[in-house]
Amino acid sequence: MHVQQFQYYRKNGWSEPLPLNADVDLVLVFGDKKLVKADSHNQVICKSFPNAVLASVSTAGEIHDSQAYEHTLSVTAITFEKTSVTGVQVDLNNYTSSFNAGQDLAQSLNQKELSHVLLFSDGIVTNGSDLIQGLESVLLDHITISGGLAGDGASFNETIVGLNGNNHSNQAVIIGFYGPFIQINHAAQSGWIPLGPRKKITLSTKNTVYEFDHKPAIDFYKSYLNEQAKELPSSGLLFPLKVYTSNSTAVIRTVVGVDTHNQSLVFAGNMPEGSSTQIMHATADDLLTGALQAAEALAKHSPDLVIMVSCVARKLLLDDQITDEVHDVYTCLNHSAYSMAGFYSYGQINPGHLNQQNKKSHLHNQTLTLIAIRES
Repeated sequence: MHVQQFQYYRKNGWSEPLPLNADVDLVLVFGDKKLVKADSHNQVICKSFPNAVLASVSTAGEIHDSQAYEHTLSVTAITFEKTSVTGVQVDLNNYTSSFNAGQDLAQSLNQKELSHVLLFSDGIVTNGSDLIQGLESVLLDHITISGGLAGDGASFNETIVGLNGNNHSNQAVIIGFYGPFIQINHAAQSGWIPLGPRKKITLSTKNTVYEFDHKPAIDFYKSYLNEQAKELPSSGLLFPLKVYTSNSTAVIRTVVGVDTHNQSLVFAGNMPEGSSTQIMHATADDLLTGALQAAEALAKHSPDLVIMVSCVARKLLLDDQITDEVHDVYTCLNHSAYSMAGFYSYGQINPGHLNQQNKKSHLHNQTLTLIAIRES
């Protein structure tokens, strides 16, 4: 397995010239929305890697090597020795639900010798939880899923995803990895600390919660946020929820909307009725500790490439310390033949947190996720 990386800057152009007609298997492009949409850049990249499966994703910030960036293109070109890959793209506008889109994506893959699926999807219209469940309803149990939802800086207006230069809004792309020699390991950790007693979701629909412990959802948050409750949903970034589902897994969910008429809260992921929840809080140091714990869990696997998918909310909260998060992970994982790429996302897709053995994937919020790839 061989990895090459290139970067495009708005002011200075390419860090080094792209190769001509390079024979690589997979190219991952993470970048600023305007740059990912630009036909001129797409044409250059496609001509440079004409035989590759090429996935492009807009971001809320790029991760390239050991640094965090904005308004760039991060291009990672991968050549495998013993592994094959294939890509599939669907237009989410053609589906009545994200679940159905996930099923169609999975059905498009030949599952013989399929070992892993990398998933990138629109970050605005996608119900990430349903998309993952749709994929898993078709895929064999041993096939893991990881990836992320595209970003649009801090604007939340439009995200772009594409396959082989067909980059548009409201798209989903999967990449299938085939063969017994590819090794993909995962880690996910947030650093958030539970605060206060658990509360039960007593009334919810999909990602909207109407009641906690039979009381209006907004009242629950007001009891913790006090005056900051007036600033919901933005103030909710400081107080995400840990959701304990029926299968003993836990995910973090962030408030993204408020309905004062119904006294309900909208979260960035499904909130199953009957689940117990716990409000969380953290300092910047807590988040950095979580990032380091995730990296330490993967260091023993000596990856050739690590894809780091973090959360736009973590970026906003860490502010100037965001470079510390990326650098700490890179330094912990670093060895002689190692590359790192990734992005700040609107949702992270990963099998689970460090203390969870369940291989089923989940949509995470406010979590740092790592995908470690190597060939044996």
